[in-house]
Amino acid sequence: MSYAVVNRETCTFLPIKHHQLDVVCNMCWIEANHLGLHIFNTYDKNALKMLTDLELLLLYKNTTGQDKAPRFGEPLRKLCVELSQRVPDLQVEAHRVHMQAESIPSDHSELYKYNPKGTTPIKVDSLFKHDPILVPRAENEKLVADSPIADAPVRPAASRPAWPATPPAPGAQSAAVGQGGPVAPWQKAPPPAAKVAGPSDTQIIAPWLKK
Repeated sequence: MSYAVVNRETCTFLPIKHHQLDVVCNMCWIEANHLGLHIFNTYDKNALKMLTDLELLLLYKNTTGQDKAPRFGEPLRKLCVELSQRVPDLQVEAHRVHMQAESIPSDHSELYKYNPKGTTPIKVDSLFKHDPILVPRAENEKLVADSPIADAPVRPAASRPAWPATPPAPGAQSAAVGQGGPVAPWQKAPPPAAKVAGPSDTQIIAPWLKK
């Protein structure tokens, strides 16, 4: 999934989109906390339902550059959601965004911009504004407007070390242990064998053997 941001004052998408909600919220705190914003999941079936028909119309026109929208109402909402899914993802470092957001006091009046090289944001003047995001209209708008909102694509899972397909021969186990890297369960050295009590252990000699 991914999260995008609409500036409801200008009815445009902000260049703030990421698959982590906390990154999006922190970026909004850094660069756009003075604006009226709407943050949403671009693959949510109810995305953008908070916007009015007029806001959806302006959002479509401002994003595509078209003079008019092909549909209205629910179909237009689906078209705007599809546009949001094609807004470019933000390339930022999550830990840096978090540190910069934490450094801004809650009662601040200054404007800031994300700093890709530091732990504190960059102060900007009052004329700073985000450029509106432009996305071309979908080639299959009729299909998009008449279909359910698409499901989120599956993000690839993190890679894991590959274990050998079959356990090594018993003679190779001792050589594999201690060579570094991930160790498969069958490569671990066996625990020392427990001592088996025998007749020489006086504590277990049967009573009739005692003198």
